[in-house]
Amino acid sequence: MITAEGGIGGAALGCGIGFLAGGTKGCIGGAIGGGVAGTAAGYYVASRTQAAKETEDQYASQIVQAGKDADSAQKVADASQTVADDAAQKISALKAQLKNQQITVAQYDQSVQHFQNDSQMLADNIADTQKKLNSTNILVSANRGTPEQRQALVKAQQRLQLALKKQQEQSQSISSVTSMS
Repeated sequence: MITAEGGIGGAALGCGIGFLAGGTKGCIGGAIGGGVAGTAAGYYVASRTQAAKETEDQYASQIVQAGKDADSAQKVADASQTVADDAAQKISALKAQLKNQQITVAQYDQSVQHFQNDSQMLADNIADTQKKLNSTNILVSANRGTPEQRQALVKAQQRLQLALKKQQEQSQSISSVTSMS
């Protein structure tokens, strides 16, 4: 629409200038030249407007994704709490069984290895959450969007920070329980 408006406006302006300079014949030539120039200008404005809209749509999408990332990170933190509690309880029981010679050292080590694998998976999740937090930090520092968008982004950032801290604490808890073996 902007392209057509530019063409019509350019043609009208060109006709007016052409008419003043050369009468009816000048109006026709001015309208053609003005129409071409106006169409080009309209196209430029339309393409810039579309690019800006796509950028804002992309930014809004990134804000929504940051919220989803925070939800996911919180679920991982909750699951890691369960894994850490399970590890502490089961390793304590395994140590008692080992002390009472109900299991062998090999059986104990095999069982502890399971929790060490869980710890490694949690470390991978921590690295993923840190990447998501870094991306969100970049979006926050851009200070773009509406006040509501910025507020939603800061909330997602805070939730990611909290989830990351919980994940790190649980990872350390699992590591400390498994390393005492």
